[in-house]
Amino acid sequence: MGAIYAWATDRCGFDWRAGEEWKVMGLAALGQSDEGVTQVLRDLVRIENGRPMAGSAEALEMARQAVAPFERARGDGDVEKAADLTASAQAAFADLADQMLEVALAGSIGNLLLSGGCALNSAYNGIVRRRFGLQAVHVPSAPADDGTAIRAAIAAWLEDHPDRELPQCRTPFLGSAVRPSAVDALARNLAGCEIERTGDVSARRVADLLAAGKIAGVMRGRAEFGPRALGNRSILADSTRADMQGHDQCAGKGVRGLSSLCSDHSRRGR
Repeated sequence: MGAIYAWATDRCGFDWRAGEEWKVMGLAALGQSDEGVTQVLRDLVRIENGRPMAGSAEALEMARQAVAPFERARGDGDVEKAADLTASAQAAFADLADQMLEVALAGSIGNLLLSGGCALNSAYNGIVRRRFGLQAVHVPSAPADDGTAIRAAIAAWLEDHPDRELPQCRTPFLGSAVRPSAVDALARNLAGCEIERTGDVSARRVADLLAAGKIAGVMRGRAEFGPRALGNRSILADSTRADMQGHDQCAGKGVRGLSSLCSDHSRRGR
């Protein structure tokens, strides 16, 4: 599944080696899936007893031909040229993931744990609970290779120390804390930016700033462990405003963590 998504990332003009699959997922919201392309992308993987298996060489050749009219060359500044291809790739991913979960959830009590690199597909994660009528869906803060490497190290440590207990860790906020001196230094060096200490009213203050057309950065508590923005280190903007488009473009230039917010009915707004 990950290899197919990486291949689609390359066809869309992004760099899968740099982990830019997230751009495919994000850009898909601006495109329309093509059923023919979605089908050939589905055929690149076959699901057998809930497990993904690589498709045939013929399926790969058919996919190459089908996606060619939708491709974007690496370096092409018109990122949205690949929007329909990204939408088709996301649709194919969702269909294949559904097939896997139909088997995995047989006899389940309604709880689901997703892990692995594909578990970072938050667009799919956001609908899977409703789609399968689940009680709860959990994704670890670092489900991909980084977290897997740490889990492997922990397993080896436990094997070497069978008489020791591993400390319980029930939070993803394991990084460095915000130091007041660092905030003061930031305030001195950031010309044109205003820094506020908002305390318990931070959510309301951020909402007011977004409503006023501002870009808000949030830094509080300890940093998140893993690649997902979970609220303690975020840059937020309202993408329904036309004047945000220029700022949004930095997301296509390798700047991660730009979360443009919009309501469901205007999700295609820029």
